[in-house]
Order: sequence, then structure tokens, then C-alpha cells
Amino acid sequence: MNHNAHNNVRGNAFFITLVSVVLLGALTLVVSRQMSGGTAQSISDEKVTLYANELISYATIMENTIEQMGQFGVSYDEISFLRPEDAGYDDGIDDIKKLFHPSGGGMNWLGRLDTEAENPDASLRKGRYFVAYGTNVEWTPTSAPDVVLGIFGLSDQLCARVNDAFAGIGVAYIFSGTSSDALDTFAQGTKDFMVSDCPACDSKIIGCTNVDADNNIFYAVVGAR
Repeated sequence: MNHNAHNNVRGNAFFITLVSVVLLGALTLVVSRQMSGGTAQSISDEKVTLYANELISYATIMENTIEQMGQFGVSYDEISFLRPEDAGYDDGIDDIKKLFHPSGGGMNWLGRLDTEAENPDASLRKGRYFVAYGTNVEWTPTSAPDVVLGIFGLSDQLCARVNDAFAGIGVAYIFSGTSSDALDTFAQGTKDFMVSDCPACDSKIIGCTNVDADNNIFYAVVGAR
């Protein structure tokens, strides 16, 4: 590989890392306030807009990071999307191939924002972040697995503002499946994301959808194939 190209890619990765560090604290505050008494009524309209833009920015940085890893010679199929908390994170995977490692993608993982004791209902996973690799999103170019960032547990106000900020539609999109379907789609990567699941989501790579009336999920297609 050309040394100048190598340095440029690593320099870009370092810049992405710095920006994601800044967003890390802000985004942790976003959803933790949503989860712990930060009701829609208690959060100013300006702050909700700021939070929505921060969520979109984090997803955009992740998308760019995955593209940068490709330029560095790590293909989609080689990238490890395991989080630092996942079993196997340190087992035989080159650090350069890890999205969430300083020697790889350099992304900061936001981590769990609650504990099992605080939220025993694992089917909803409120306040948690996931990267699903395996879900194919119907409106991406091919039937190959895509990469989807899922953030569970947004308030109604923040969910609507995300859609307004990204697409000019100030309401939550409706996901027709169950919470279990949503978990498989946006967290586990075992169920494809079809237009029939959410007609309003069609062609939108970033959005927020409502599941079972009381669970809002931010999604972003951060790796489309």
C-alpha cells in the first residue's frame, strides 16, 4: 500500500475517533435522560433538536468509519462488529478489523445505558445500542447483508424529531412487527428489514420507528450493500 495513502487513511480514522469521543458523552446523556425521568415535557424543544442531530451525526460517523476501513483494505465480510462487552471480542480477531478498537475503526461504543436489574425486560432493551450485521434492508442495492445501528428506547418526542430532522416528517414511523421482530431486525441481525415491516421507512437509511405502541427505535443503515 502507498505510504501516503496509508497515512491519510489513518489520519482520517484518528479524526473520526476524536469526533466520536465528543459525541460519546453527548449521546450517552441523550438516551440516559430519556430513560431516567427526562420526559418529553421536561426537555426543551431546542435540546430535543440537538439530541436528534447528535444521533444522526453518530450514525453518519459510523457509516464513514466503515467506508474508511474498506479503503484500508478491510472488507465488509472481514469487519468485526463485536462490541467490547461481547463474548469473543478478544478471541483471535485482528484489532485492525474491529470497528470498535483504536487500531481498527476507532469508533467509541456507547455501551449499555442500563442494567438487567434496572430493565429486566430484555425483549424491549430500552436504552441500549446494537449493531446488527446480517439484516438485509430491502431498499439497499443488493440482497447482501447490511449493517444496521439500532438504538432502543427513545421518547416519542425525540423519535419524531429524528424523522423531522432527517426526512421532514415529524412523526414516528410504524413498525408492524412485534418487539421480538424488532429485536431480530435491529439488534440480532437475523431478520431482514422489509418495506412491509414499515412502509414509511422505505428508502430512508435513517429513521425512528414505533413498535408495540410504547417502544421507539432509532435505526440507521450504516453499511449498505
